[in-house]
Amino acid sequence: MDLTTHIQARPEAMGDVPGICQLPLTRAVVQYRELHEMDTPGGRIEDIGLALVVEGHQAGSAEVLDLGSGRIKVLDLSTELVVLDWVYEPTLGYVTELITEAAKTKQDEPLRSYAYKLGLRVLERVGFGPLTRPTLLRIGYRDICRDFDLHEGTS
Repeated sequence: MDLTTHIQARPEAMGDVPGICQLPLTRAVVQYRELHEMDTPGGRIEDIGLALVVEGHQAGSAEVLDLGSGRIKVLDLSTELVVLDWVYEPTLGYVTELITEAAKTKQDEPLRSYAYKLGLRVLERVGFGPLTRPTLLRIGYRDICRDFDLHEGTS
């Protein structure tokens, strides 16, 4: 019987690549900022800076669903992200079904509604604190803009 105490480590060649981690981010609920967005920096007022990672196995980027707008985004993982919570596998499966259905039918209201409720549940579970304050302020600002919008939908 040959027992070895040698532990396999991550290859050193990958050690300097930003975003390399042992744990895939799929199912993570992350808080992001404008500097993380790769596709359309800046976003829209519906984006609340809280997203569910639907595909996070790549080292440099992750495909996420913004929990405010219900839109798919690509985030850059070369800078730090805050992971607030994790969702269960069945929840991710249901969200994936909603994304597929929205792409087929061009009706994204069920996806947006579910995503927003999911975001609120995560914020309720995590509670108010320094990590959640920016997201709660974004939601409040978005609601104020909607209340004062004289041209419904221009914000």
